Order: sequence, then structure tokens, then C-alpha cells
Amino acid sequence: MGFLREVFALEPHEGIGVLLHGSFPQFFEHNRMRLVLARTQAIALLFAVLVPLWIFVDMQVFPYEMWARLAVGRVVVSIAFNVLAIYAGRVTARATRGQGYGSLAVLFLIPSLFFLLVLSQPVLAMASGSRLGELGGAVPALYILLPLMFVGGISLFPLTVMESAMVVVPLLAVTAALLLRSTKLLAGMSGLAVLWVAALIGVVGMLAAASQLQFLRESFQYKTRDRATGLLSRAGGEQWLEYAAASLAADAPLTLCLLGFDDAELLFAKGMLSRVVAEVRRTLKDGEVAVWWDYGTLALVLPGPCVDAVQRVMDVQTALAGIRHADGSAIQFSAGLAEMRQDARDGSDRVIPLAELRLRQARSGGAHRLQGCGQQGVVLFPADRVVQKA
Repeated sequence: MGFLREVFALEPHEGIGVLLHGSFPQFFEHNRMRLVLARTQAIALLFAVLVPLWIFVDMQVFPYEMWARLAVGRVVVSIAFNVLAIYAGRVTARATRGQGYGSLAVLFLIPSLFFLLVLSQPVLAMASGSRLGELGGAVPALYILLPLMFVGGISLFPLTVMESAMVVVPLLAVTAALLLRSTKLLAGMSGLAVLWVAALIGVVGMLAAASQLQFLRESFQYKTRDRATGLLSRAGGEQWLEYAAASLAADAPLTLCLLGFDDAELLFAKGMLSRVVAEVRRTLKDGEVAVWWDYGTLALVLPGPCVDAVQRVMDVQTALAGIRHADGSAIQFSAGLAEMRQDARDGSDRVIPLAELRLRQARSGGAHRLQGCGQQGVVLFPADRVVQKA
């Protein structure tokens, strides 16, 4: 296990997760499945174009009755790949584990079924001495090696070793099944040797897939986490907002709250920022996420209507009331809120600018105010409640 950790640059607690099973955080799993679906769509579109073009090769190799049957099969396969590409593109926004696994399985199942049910018969006929085209005996070797390409294709996806094995092993079984049906299939080549090469390609592809998974984890952490606070960064927050919105039930609300702190530079005093973040996290409920939006601005992504979000802002205000800056002044902020709903035309592209606009309005209206969700300039920190500098 120590050697494998060195190979994949793993931390001690990450080894089992990358090699055997994927107990990943829900947000990361969503992004991983988005990548799986995007690559599935791209490969499906590529093969939807390339598979029919192989008909011209079949015409040079097989007699008419064989290549005509293959042509029909290749057209059906091309249609299947197109349908898969359309499906993968439509579900990418939600990208659940079931959708990702299902699309990936279908991607590899289509060529496997074509190879077993359609292509294997003329290939076996060639191996048994039936009339061939001009390419002669080289053709069986050419066709039997095609599944090896699909075995290697697993390296394109960020998967654990176990997940990869669930794809590679059936592909190897397809190759083995065809080889067992004819001992003359590969002139001058041992079927066992072909299986050994296929297994080697599969193992290398599985390790490459696990390496991709680990790289994706590190890249995801780097791109979506703010190092100073440990919270999601703005880039990660925007992704979370899209993810949360896509996961909403019909007509369910989601609210974005931007809290702009006064004297932001004082938050970075020793130990101050960690105390503020800890108190904010303590106020959050299940499904609510805090984001370090930018310098001096904290965002809350809250599943629920604005009326609940206003209360959550008040909870943050109460939680931070006991914390003072080094100079004795109270921590104060202004708030801009905006609500979105899944079925309305107010996605993240509109909600984010709206929340930022309302935060600017709250700050320009005397500061320490809450703007949005029906609340127009509600004072959060009245003058008589603000603790002055010592």
C-alpha cells in the first residue's frame, strides 16, 4: 500500500478511496460525474462518425452478403452512439452517479454487443477458410484487435481501480469468448498471448484512470477551496450554486446571501479570521454552505426562501456579536440577498449580479444594512448597539 501511495501521490487516508471505492464528498462526486458524462458524450460523437466510415473497409474485405449485414449493424451502432451523446449532454448539469455510471456502461456495451452479435460471425467465417477480400489472412488479426482499443479507452475517465475493473473485465471476456470459438482466428498468434496483451493494456488503463482521479481531486481542491479560510472559494461557490440549483425540486427556492464586512483588513489579524469562520459555520444547517466570495465578503448559499435567509443573516449577526477586532471594535457587515428558483428564468448568471448589486446598495445606504428579498435597507447594526473602539 505504501508503494501505491507513492505511485499515485496519495495521502495515507486517500489510498482506499482511489483504489477500491469512491466515498467522495457529494460536491466532488457531482463534478467527477460531470467530467465522465462530458467525455462520454465526446467519445460517443466521435464513434458516431467513425463507425459508419468503416463500411468502406468492410466492402474491400467481405463479400456482399457479409458487408451489407455489417453496414446495417454499423448504422444502428452509429444511431446508438448519437442517442447516448444526446442523453449525456442533457443530464450533465445534474450529473448523478447513476447517470455517469449508466452512460459509461452503455458507451462500452454498444461496441461489445456489436462485436459479439454482428462482427464475430464474418470474422469467424474468415478464420474457417471462407472466401475473403484482397486483404486475405491479415483481416482476422485486424478485427480481433479492435476490442483492445476499447479496453485502453478506460484511461480517459477518472475512476477508481474497482470501477475500471467493472468495465475492463467484461471487455476481456468478450475477447476471450471470440477466441475460444475458433482456434484458427489468429494465424501465427496464440489466443492466450492476445488475452495477455489485452489484460496488460487493461491494467495500465485502470492505473491511468486512478491517476486521473487523484489528479482531479487535487485540482478540484486547489480550484475550489480558499486556503486562508478553508471555505469554498468564489469559483467553487459558483459551481456549488449551479449544483445546488440543479438539485432543487420543482419550484424550490435557493437564496444567495453576500455579507460584506467593514474593515476587512482587520479580519486577517492573527486568529481573527478562523474565529469568524468557525462561528459562521456553527450557524449553518444541513445543505447550507459558506463561501469566501472575495476580499472581505462572505457568501451563504441557502436552500430555502428569502424569509429563512434573512433569519440566517440575523443568526450570523448574533454569532459574531461576541467577537471584537484587536482595536476593540465590533464586527459589522452589510448584506445583499437574492433568491432563485429552478423553474424560473433567474439562474446563477442573474442571481449573482443581483446579490452583488443589492450589497452595494446596502453599503451605499449608510452601511450596516440588509437589502433584498423584500427588505429595503433594514439596519443590521443600529448606532446604539455598535460597540465603539476602546
